[in-house]
Amino acid sequence: MNKAVDTLDRLAALEQELFRTYARLGIRRTPLPPVDKTDPESVALHVEWIEKELAALERLLERRVRQNRPRSLGERLRSLNPSRLTGRAALLGLTEPAASVDPFGRDDRIYEQLRPWIQQLFEEYWRVEVEGLPNLPSDGAALMVANHGGLLPFDALMIRYAVQELHPAGRIPRFLLEDWFMRMPALNILLQRLGAVRGSRDNARKLLEKGDVVGLFPEGAKGVTKPWRDRYRVQRFGRGGAIRLALEAGVPIIPVAVVGNEETYPLLGKAPLPRNSDFNFFPITPLFPWLGPAGLMPLPSKWMIRFGEPIEMGDFPESAADDDILVNTLNEELRGRIQEMVNQLLQRRRSPWLG
Repeated sequence: MNKAVDTLDRLAALEQELFRTYARLGIRRTPLPPVDKTDPESVALHVEWIEKELAALERLLERRVRQNRPRSLGERLRSLNPSRLTGRAALLGLTEPAASVDPFGRDDRIYEQLRPWIQQLFEEYWRVEVEGLPNLPSDGAALMVANHGGLLPFDALMIRYAVQELHPAGRIPRFLLEDWFMRMPALNILLQRLGAVRGSRDNARKLLEKGDVVGLFPEGAKGVTKPWRDRYRVQRFGRGGAIRLALEAGVPIIPVAVVGNEETYPLLGKAPLPRNSDFNFFPITPLFPWLGPAGLMPLPSKWMIRFGEPIEMGDFPESAADDDILVNTLNEELRGRIQEMVNQLLQRRRSPWLG
């Protein structure tokens, strides 16, 4: 009697597993053959049939995984054909706005099309380690404040990937970037499509009022243009704009420390440019401009990102944002906390390249 019950329990478990596998593969269920559950022989034959069906589905799943295996970053770079870049730009929606673009220019289709590349950078090229992600609230507005480094805003892209792909709520952060990033031809449109917004107090307020997670880098241009000898020395946070913004909106601040971004483009020097230029300087790195456009390939450093505990700002009075002494004090405390987090990550990282 117990053996018959065990067999029926196994049959029920196999049927559930079969239905889950059908759903996972996105295919229609094959009608199950009739079974007489009072007949042990009929039940045994039914179990055998389901096991064979599951084995066939597993083989199908393995084939799909092999066919859809993400190519390595090197394979993707070798497959690029410059003559097709214009067509790819049109395909990505960079040459003309689409109906899916929000008022700030974000188009989630672009992220989905670039996601395999971003995943390769995150998981294989920079081997990003993330900790403290649950400190980011699952809903409601919040302000992420991070240290900044590297000539291009890859730190914003890696933080977005971590939050969107690894956080249980799958939130999409919006980053405020410096004007000079948003003036770069072609890159400015791509950054907007990926969700970046020109850094201004008004834009930040609008995003927070919508309940978004907003990310910003108070170091500004000082963070991405500091020389190699000053790497990971968090620069002054301006006049406390992040603190004032959080006080006015009554939202928590999530301090974020990033290690690895400073080595992507080691800045050896800066050549001045004419005053009427859109850019402040011409960068000199170990590879650029010596290798031409290929020198803009970021180096494969080891990255670590830590999300610190929230700093609640809602308990302060409304007038706190106008108190310069309080704002400067909180601003320096925030900078100091991020610097401490950066130092802790650097102590754990044995090598800038091997981790």
